[in-house]
Amino acid sequence: MAGHLNATQRWARCMIFVVLSVCPRSIRADAWTQPAGHGQIIWNMTFTQISHGFNSAGNITPFGDGGRFRKLEMNPYFEYGLNAATTLVVNAFLPALQYSNNYGSNRSFGLGDVTAGVRRRLTSPDSRRLCRRNSPFSFRLTQRTGIRLRATTRWTWKAD
Repeated sequence: MAGHLNATQRWARCMIFVVLSVCPRSIRADAWTQPAGHGQIIWNMTFTQISHGFNSAGNITPFGDGGRFRKLEMNPYFEYGLNAATTLVVNAFLPALQYSNNYGSNRSFGLGDVTAGVRRRLTSPDSRRLCRRNSPFSFRLTQRTGIRLRATTRWTWKAD
């Protein structure tokens, strides 16, 4: 019955509350610049496969004609230190989609949303004060409208 929790769910929620209650009240984290010539690559992948959906009554029902949807989404994130104060950042999504049933299959793969930018540290790396400017821009390639750009600038100030 919707809205009622079983004993395991109640226990899990209680444990989450206890853990969060003993955590520090404030946590500070900053994205720092990478050292010159160094960087990092973080690669995330997600795979989803479904063969059922919901009908108009909200019940689970299989796709018609043995249909099945698959999605593999790859997300590379890249940072590279251009110098001690400047880091290049690129974040992209690469979705691969497929729908198949008894009569055939359709596939799609391409470049999704891409964000690229420069993180610039405006104070000395030895300073206890931090002033950072993050200027990412993102673009989306679409078949109908071409390229759509969005640019932002974000300033961060911190002093201990």
